[in-house]
Amino acid sequence: MDEQQLAAPLPDAVKIIEKKRYRLAARAEFLGLLRRLAMVAVGGWVLFYLVFGFAVVKGQGMYPRLSDGDLTFFYRLETSFAVGDILAFQQNGAQAFGRIVAMPGDTVNFTEDGQLVVNGNMQEEEIFFQTTTAGRATQYPLALGKNEVFVLGDDRPYAVDSRDYGAVHLQNIQGVVLCIFRSRGL
Repeated sequence: MDEQQLAAPLPDAVKIIEKKRYRLAARAEFLGLLRRLAMVAVGGWVLFYLVFGFAVVKGQGMYPRLSDGDLTFFYRLETSFAVGDILAFQQNGAQAFGRIVAMPGDTVNFTEDGQLVVNGNMQEEEIFFQTTTAGRATQYPLALGKNEVFVLGDDRPYAVDSRDYGAVHLQNIQGVVLCIFRSRGL
């Protein structure tokens, strides 16, 4: 054999090398795709576990605004709450929803006919049902601590809310409800 024949690649060797290059390129492309998918999954987890959340409404305590089976979308990073905000929170190990009616440091009371009184001032509310405190566990007047809010359900006769379990501690709040996806008609 002369030097030219030795220097020229063999046809089978060229095919093997090309096949190996193709496999390496395909593998690199696949690994790149897996990395991108992992980044999307981590980003989605951060977004929907640490920043936002979803919860399903169970019961009619917030009727008519929230109904049994509705899916809520809430923002977890809110730190300044306002009267009227609908909260998603954990109470006694269960998912709960309620509307803030009194803020940290407020004193909550009710008149005999069920009118809400906060810091000695009667509150005007947009509710459809009369509020009762008879047979409920919380005693009034109730002074809220610096890390507590008082929540009520909109369907006052049937709602389980702060009248039953007292004030909600801020550390139990999962977030402020931003959006409701109705289950009716789906």
